[in-house]
Amino acid sequence: MVPFYFGASSHQLFGVYHPGVGGTRKGAVICSPCGQEYLRAQRAIRFLASRISETGGHVLRFDWYGTGDSAGSVFEGSGPESWLEDLDVAVEELKAMANLRKVSLVGLRLGALPAIQMAQERRGIDRLVLWDPVLDGAGYVDELLAHSQARSLTGSADLPEQLQGESVHEVLGFPITPAIRKGMESFTPASLGKRLPPTLLLSTASDPERYAPVRTALDASGTDWTEERFDGPEAWVEEDDFGTSGMPVEALRRVAAWLGS
Repeated sequence: MVPFYFGASSHQLFGVYHPGVGGTRKGAVICSPCGQEYLRAQRAIRFLASRISETGGHVLRFDWYGTGDSAGSVFEGSGPESWLEDLDVAVEELKAMANLRKVSLVGLRLGALPAIQMAQERRGIDRLVLWDPVLDGAGYVDELLAHSQARSLTGSADLPEQLQGESVHEVLGFPITPAIRKGMESFTPASLGKRLPPTLLLSTASDPERYAPVRTALDASGTDWTEERFDGPEAWVEEDDFGTSGMPVEALRRVAAWLGS
């Protein structure tokens, strides 16, 4: 593993590079979820990166601007639009580091949004993994705001000047600004209307039928896709109040094998 900072000096991102064993010309960028789901899924994301590396793929996992160890305040990230810009920088960084022409993308939960957008809008994306993706953005926002620990920050002195007077909520320590909320709510399964590169839909959720609209959209787009279903655990869900989640080992091994095939 090689931890490092990359990107413009005014917009530094923190990443961890896992070089591929065997010197293959395959690589993957992992797009993490946000908020508490990001914290809970870290162990599984590290395992996946290591597994892909062991099977020959070069991997870059990174923190979105304003989150984790990247620069910027948690209030500065502007949601999916900003995430797409961060992902663009990360993809180019991995290509340069490992001398790759193409890379694959792995989007977990909300991280699937920028992964899908990049796969649709940019060349050079080899494969796409949608790992328990959040594609009903409005429904997801409603779930967050209905959380027992959600609270309004509107009018709080803790808000930066540019957000004073705006409607801002906090869920388990992570803010939902108007920009982030708008970006999330704009995304639906219909956003999959464009053809994607070969795609793996990975489901570890307790209710895999929630992805029925995703399957329909993938079929309608003409995408070459496949699905793998596993009976948990869900990497983003806290187990027994330990602050971490379970590890879907077999599911992540399958992802690494599919990316390397």
